[in-house]
Amino acid sequence: MILANQVLYFLSPDDLGATVQMLWEKTRPGGVIIATMMGSQNYYRDFVTASEHGLEQVDLPNGKQLFITFTDNRGSLIERFAPYEPMHVGYYDSVVSEREGSGFHHLYVGRKA
Repeated sequence: MILANQVLYFLSPDDLGATVQMLWEKTRPGGVIIATMMGSQNYYRDFVTASEHGLEQVDLPNGKQLFITFTDNRGSLIERFAPYEPMHVGYYDSVVSEREGSGFHHLYVGRKA
């Protein structure tokens, strides 16, 4: 089993694709991947100041700077994790502080056939 929780969206789309392919090659038949991707609904999207190579520069009010590949929708999520066979595609969301907005993340569970 592969668990990639809140980490793969720091890769560019090209690097993400190469990483998913490498993980798939290392996964045994029947193996499972569980991964999350930051969704476009996440409040971080409000702080995007630039974009390059598919990574969006996020400059947060606290001075923290991040580079994120956002995932727009369910279809995009499934595409990102091909060649795994989707078993469950969903999302989770939370608002931890009134100063923050949606913490929306897509959730993907897939299997190597």
